Amino acid sequence: MGRGALHTIRRRIDSTESTQHITHAMEMVAAAKVNKVFRLWKGFTPYLASLSAMIDECVIADPDLEHPLVEKKKPEEEKILFLIITSDMGLCGSYNLDILRMAEEEEERRGDAFKGYFICGTKGIGYLRYRNKKIYGSLDRFFGTPDFSVADLLSGRILSLIESGEVNTVKVISSHFKSSLIQKPAITDLLPLKPKPPQKAQWQREFEYEPERNVLLNSLIPLYLSSVLLHLLLEAQVSELYSRQNAMRNATENAEHLIERFTLAFNKARQGFITQEIIEIVNGAEALKE
Repeated sequence: MGRGALHTIRRRIDSTESTQHITHAMEMVAAAKVNKVFRLWKGFTPYLASLSAMIDECVIADPDLEHPLVEKKKPEEEKILFLIITSDMGLCGSYNLDILRMAEEEEERRGDAFKGYFICGTKGIGYLRYRNKKIYGSLDRFFGTPDFSVADLLSGRILSLIESGEVNTVKVISSHFKSSLIQKPAITDLLPLKPKPPQKAQWQREFEYEPERNVLLNSLIPLYLSSVLLHLLLEAQVSELYSRQNAMRNATENAEHLIERFTLAFNKARQGFITQEIIEIVNGAEALKE
């Protein structure tokens, strides 16, 4: 093996080491970000639980309540919108693909009831546009941590679609956090609201509403929708960052294995090259003696 082959292997080692430095840095960045977002998500959960209980009290306490965002639709009346939450950036393993595959499976399963998508995240937008899917709207490039301004914008656009009559049922498909190693896509029913029956002790309490229940609900429901969406966006970002951290850790480890293989190949090639040169020198010396 000549010097050219040695230089080729050396370049491969250098290139792999450079890639390893990048993947390790990305792993560290994801690890630093995820702690902050995880605390925000967990800290927001009790607030959302209290707000959900308040909505449930208002809805269940009045069996005759009629509200367009509460009334359950019959299967033949459903006009389903899928809100898909993906990431703006890649290099996070199968995070986006798992969500989009579930979305396409659900689209096929729902048949004529499915009307279209609303997409969050550049990756989902590109994927579904390439497949010529019906897209009612999109929201992307919110690279920072999601906040109420993003959630309010999103809930406002969804409520506009509901009011237009184009859709009447909204389901969110996003990644749910199980552990630092496991993040799985799941479906969350957003609209119409499905209140949970309260505990027996809660049911025995009677409330006087000021303003009237319908007026109160009209104020609470947009706030509730924004809160649910913010909670889902935060959880999705936690899942995304853990997926990226795991993917970059695996890439860094794979790069280390490649460097070991290339280094071994380089040393073998160099040893063979040196041996070949020694043989040529010895043969040349023998020829001179003769």
